[in-house]
Amino acid sequence: MGVQYHPNHNKQFHEEAYGLSAKELKEEVRALLTETDAVVQVKLIDSIERLRLGYHFVEEIERLLNNMLQLRLSAYEEEEEEREGMRGPRLT
Repeated sequence: MGVQYHPNHNKQFHEEAYGLSAKELKEEVRALLTETDAVVQVKLIDSIERLRLGYHFVEEIERLLNNMLQLRLSAYEEEEEEREGMRGPRLT
């Protein structure tokens, strides 16, 4: 009858031969995206996108970039309020 192909056996062999599964690797990247500082996150996002793997991490990337934007907008608003305070009241 010959040798029968069994997909699970082949997958196990590849995981043993090549290390972590794709799912485990994605989880490692997700952890890196959340556990690092903003500069490292931007560099990691850039690398992910250059490798054309961004579709695996769309939600994480969008959340990180939105958080970074909100932090920057908040800092900008605080800076504006400080400048307004230094100039005194506006004349209309």
